[in-house]
Amino acid sequence: MIKTVDITYAQTAIHVTTDIATAYANLREQREIRAEYSHLIEIPRAPKSWEAWISAWEKVMIRAMLENLSFAKDSTEWANNFLDALKPYFDTWVTAYRMSKEKEIDNGSLDYRTLSGAFRRHATATKRSTGKVGKGAFAVTYGDSEEQDGNLDATPSIRINPQGDRRRGNKKRNRTIEGSISESGKPRCRACGILGHMANACWYIFPKKAPKKWYPKEGVQEKVDSNLREDNKLAEEIARIKNPKASNHDDKEANE
Repeated sequence: MIKTVDITYAQTAIHVTTDIATAYANLREQREIRAEYSHLIEIPRAPKSWEAWISAWEKVMIRAMLENLSFAKDSTEWANNFLDALKPYFDTWVTAYRMSKEKEIDNGSLDYRTLSGAFRRHATATKRSTGKVGKGAFAVTYGDSEEQDGNLDATPSIRINPQGDRRRGNKKRNRTIEGSISESGKPRCRACGILGHMANACWYIFPKKAPKKWYPKEGVQEKVDSNLREDNKLAEEIARIKNPKASNHDDKEANE
């Protein structure tokens, strides 16, 4: 059955697990991400909300990084795709940005949030000064609603707390990026919702940590995938855990 799957997809998705059902679920997820990414970078007409478009692009980049897709690892590719998509509407800004970030784009050191954040600020400033952004109308909007400016512009400074340590004098439940502490004192995974572990130890996110005879339940896996798509902060922190080198680079760039 695996022979019927395109080898470029199979090599990415199937190496992380020996379970065929999970492997094919990974393949479906990756196809959806690639399709959504391709749709986003093809802009026949200006969207009603550039903020919503930016947020949708950031979300699909996070999902692509979690799935370790090739285009997400190549900043030259996604940066040029992003800028080429915007050029018909923001030609001056795109040209100036390419010139100022030419070195980072070429050597692969540009972070996707640096690019999207720069465009978000420009689009917001343009909208405030002119009352509108871009040309024409666009029947399809990206995302359900506009998010606040800068919502995804910076790396969230959230402390990982695997032990669920409670601060003295804090009567509220202790909530971390991995999950929350229930009334019983047990941690609840923010990804799968199951009591007893945090997201950084969740087998649905890190199948290599699971026992050999463990198999994911389809309903729970769908819930995890949905939470990662909807919760940007959770998805970003999981991406940091999976790729600590990229995380260190992001922190260094944020401090510069």
